[in-house]
Amino acid sequence: MKKEKWVQICPKCKSQNIHSDMSAGSIGMGTFQNKYECSDCGYSGSFFPKIKQNEVKEYKIKSKVTQSKKKKITKTQVCCLMVIILFILMWIWYLWPLIK
Repeated sequence: MKKEKWVQICPKCKSQNIHSDMSAGSIGMGTFQNKYECSDCGYSGSFFPKIKQNEVKEYKIKSKVTQSKKKKITKTQVCCLMVIILFILMWIWYLWPLIK
């Protein structure tokens, strides 16, 4: 039976260039948890997912697809929503005495 090789991936840039974070800040805190750092983007943390070596390409493609599906709300959309909510609240405040 062939053993599968697992690799760690940076959650930010999806790089495999990971090493243990032995900076003075992480050692000086007195924590003995595994802390890693990405050499490509500089991301540092304790969560670096491990995936199978043969699934790295699929993982990178899947993460690009999910990132492209995320939509950001613009300031104009936020302002429009606030105006609509304000209009509804004013309408309720105006009609409330008539409903009683």
